Amino acid sequence: MDKEKYLNFPIALIKNAFIDHKDCMNNIFDYSIYRRAQREHSQINTEILNYVAFEKIGITLGNARKSIENFKLIANSISSNTPTTGIHKDIIFDYYKNSKDEFQIATFCTFCAVRSILGTKPYCKTNKAFIHARMFGYSTIKEVPGFLNPIQNKYLQRYHIDKVLLELQMNWGLKLFADHCRGFYLSFTVSHEVLAKVCLNGKKSTKNNKLKNLKRDALIKAKNDLNLTAPTTAT
Repeated sequence: MDKEKYLNFPIALIKNAFIDHKDCMNNIFDYSIYRRAQREHSQINTEILNYVAFEKIGITLGNARKSIENFKLIANSISSNTPTTGIHKDIIFDYYKNSKDEFQIATFCTFCAVRSILGTKPYCKTNKAFIHARMFGYSTIKEVPGFLNPIQNKYLQRYHIDKVLLELQMNWGLKLFADHCRGFYLSFTVSHEVLAKVCLNGKKSTKNNKLKNLKRDALIKAKNDLNLTAPTTAT
C-alpha cells in the first residue's frame, strides 16, 4: 500500500516554529496523524494511532498515548475554521531531526504560508503582507498583533521576505510572477507563462472596470445636472 506523502495541518501550528522548530514539527505529526486516523475510525486509541501512523503514513510513533493527549490540547487551542496547509512528510522529518537556522525556518514557514493561501487552487494572487501573516500562523492580516517581535518585524521588511521568496523559487518549486500590479501571482503547478497571461488579463479587466465606472459616474453627474433620473449602468 502506498503511504501518504503529505501531512495536512492548521497554519496556526507554525506559530512557535521560530521558538522551537522541533516541537513545532512534533505538533504537526501528532495533529496530522490523529486527523488521518479519524477519517477511518470513530474512536481513536493507541493501537489504532500506531497502526495508522505506520501503515498509512510510514511513521513510527514514539509514544502514541502522548500523541493523543497532545492532539487534544492542540485541537482545543485553535479555531476549527483555521486555514490549513500541507507539506511533504520528509521535509517535516528533516526539520524534526536536524538543527535549522533562522532563514531555513523562515523558508519552511513561508512555504507553509503559500500552500495555505493557494489551498486547492492551481494559482492565486496575493501580497507580501498576507504571506507574512500566514508565515507566523495567523489566518488574516488583521490577526497580526500591533506590536511585532524582532523576528516578525524582520520578515516584514522587503529585503528579508524577498530573500525567502527567492529561495522558494530557486529550490522549493514556487513560481511567482508580477508585472506592475498590486501583489503578485504564484503557483506550484502552473508555468510562468500561465501566470503571465493571468496577470495581463487581470490588468485588462481592472482597466475595463475603471472605464465602466468612469462612464457611469459621468452619466450620473450629467443626469443630475439636467435634473433627470440617473441610469444605473453605462456602456
